[in-house]
Amino acid sequence: MNKSLAIHHDNIIFDLFDNDIYFDFSSVDGGETVDSYISREIIYEIKEQDFDIIFIKDNLSSNYLELLGLRVAYHIRLSSELGDKRFLPIIILSDIDSYMLNSFDPTAQILFTKNIFIVKNTKNEIEKIKNKKFSNFTLEEYKTGFLNRITVEPPKDYLSHHSIANEWSIYRWSKFLDVDSNSVKTNNEKIQNMLYFKYLKEIYKQEDKHLDKNICKLNSKTKGNILLIDDEWNKGWSDILAKIFKNYDKVDFQTFKYDFKDKSNFNLNFQINHKGLKQQIQNADVIILDLRLIEQDHDEDTDIENYSGIKILEKIHEINVGIQVIMLTATSKSTILEKLYEKKILGYIKKEHPEDRSINTVENINKFIKLINKGLKRKYLKEIYIIKSKITNLLDIELTENIKDQDCKIFAKFNRSKDYYMKFALKIYREALYTFEVLDSNLKNRFIFAMLSIISSFEAINSILIKEFRNDDDKFWDGTIVQKNKLNDRLEELYQKLNGEGKLDIQAMIQNRNNYLHSNIKTVHIEPGDIVKLFEAELKMIQAIKNYQN
Repeated sequence: MNKSLAIHHDNIIFDLFDNDIYFDFSSVDGGETVDSYISREIIYEIKEQDFDIIFIKDNLSSNYLELLGLRVAYHIRLSSELGDKRFLPIIILSDIDSYMLNSFDPTAQILFTKNIFIVKNTKNEIEKIKNKKFSNFTLEEYKTGFLNRITVEPPKDYLSHHSIANEWSIYRWSKFLDVDSNSVKTNNEKIQNMLYFKYLKEIYKQEDKHLDKNICKLNSKTKGNILLIDDEWNKGWSDILAKIFKNYDKVDFQTFKYDFKDKSNFNLNFQINHKGLKQQIQNADVIILDLRLIEQDHDEDTDIENYSGIKILEKIHEINVGIQVIMLTATSKSTILEKLYEKKILGYIKKEHPEDRSINTVENINKFIKLINKGLKRKYLKEIYIIKSKITNLLDIELTENIKDQDCKIFAKFNRSKDYYMKFALKIYREALYTFEVLDSNLKNRFIFAMLSIISSFEAINSILIKEFRNDDDKFWDGTIVQKNKLNDRLEELYQKLNGEGKLDIQAMIQNRNNYLHSNIKTVHIEPGDIVKLFEAELKMIQAIKNYQN
């Protein structure tokens, strides 16, 4: 005869069973969920018991229609810590047949899976099934039969789609990256007792066996500052990302540590200016930014333009458009995802909602790392933007309809007519704008185009301050003779005449320009750092022009 164990609420015939477990969720302190109670108390007791067959009363509370016994059956099947005990026969004791139970509660679908039976709660029926010889329930049948036949829905009262995606992503990413911090443990302990997440873990466990688990690495030469802005930073995300960057001593990873849930309405301007966020943004080369940071963002009628993440993105762009931004989002709405790319971001990473089976966790992590590599490779754009802004501010020109009425005052002192120097000043201004725009594009030869643009600005400066004569020596604005013939030598001479400090050091880039213009492209190789140095040299020249005293 099979050794039996019964789970009940004082609603069975006790002397028919070898052992029993009393189910009393009403005695638990407030705040604990029924799933937590089952995992913490009932599953633990089952693990300690010795039995061949388990009986569960369908109702385990004063409310008959709660059918908590069915929920316990799910927990048994999905609790891997029970080992082979979870595959033993389960008998549901009920006064209602399986089809009627299924009409009351969809969880009754478990009654149509192998080694789950339903019998009436009578002495005769119980004794009859106790003597039954049961077939083995194998792991393979569990995978292909049981898991494919059941569905467990997320709790109806659970926080939100966003919360589920966050908690599930933290669990998945921490698993593949081997992160075991306190915050990750807290997150994983919170969800491990929930029936919904137990079901997900079993489903994904089968799929994960076929995953390529190779996590790619950051570029070993990578260096720069990375900032995380996420309302769930202290739930595990900060620790997970810190693990990714841990072995790269040239990467400085920081988190904006703010409790977004602490405010019903995030006052963006206040936080930017008074919570240190502006300073952290200015220091960052790459920012990882969550799309929705406050509760209002989750209202269905909230327009994407009003999401807190978008508002912060706009502030980042006000500070420096060259800062690279990777967006984090839990949404699967294509309209929102398409809109994100209109916002001038490097890319986005989807926090994995468990119902979105199109996301492969390893591929998602690798996509993130590749975006970080790309972002840090493009960090020179931050410097280019700063230089561009300084140049345009020094020129003090506005590209408006009244452009003809404007004057670039820094050139007014060099004895040239306004009509003459303004056309070159406008060229310098426009070339500065273009330099950033072309470098911020995906054009194949953008570094060459940027080089040509900057050197074109040097030529415009040359044209304003050096008068060239067909049959006479070329002269500076003050009438002194220009000693040099080559463009780079003339510009160095001009710079010294303006009392500029140091050297421009632009000879190599002008040689590259000449090689390119003479179709000798194979000898032209330009790195981002070369462009930064050349643009800085232009800024030095313009600063010297501004500071020059007659």
